Amino acid sequence: MNFESHTPYVDVCVEYAYAYTQAKLSTEFFRTVNRICCRHSDSEYAVGKPIYLRHGPFETEALPTSIHDGLWHFFGANRTRHLNQLPFADYFVQIKAEMVQCYVPFRSFSEESFQDAMRLRVYQDTMGIVAGRILSGSSSKRYSVVERVKWRLRRAPPPEL
Repeated sequence: MNFESHTPYVDVCVEYAYAYTQAKLSTEFFRTVNRICCRHSDSEYAVGKPIYLRHGPFETEALPTSIHDGLWHFFGANRTRHLNQLPFADYFVQIKAEMVQCYVPFRSFSEESFQDAMRLRVYQDTMGIVAGRILSGSSSKRYSVVERVKWRLRRAPPPEL
């Protein structure tokens, strides 16, 4: 994955959708989460019970205190609603800034962990495209089964996981 690419982010996601199945992307997603967690296994944020915030008598929110739960909270709970035309490099900078602002343990991440986190975002958005989730935004490429078959017939090399 080229983190300094100026290709629009949405086009990168469509390329991944052409190259990989949803099962393969899901496997890579969990493998990447485990890689990030193993990298930070000796930090103070490796494990911890969630912090519960009461918003009323019947409403409670669990805030994560471990890296694993924080990744789920950031990626699982915050699905992308709009695939934008930002260049991939600019979107990577934006994701890093959002991660640092939303959760304190992410501030201890190295560049390698942020790159893995960006992989998680790409895999998540690509799985949404393959699943047929309709997102607002435009792309120079369109995803469909026919386009996927054309891409495979061209024998284009798949993007790096």
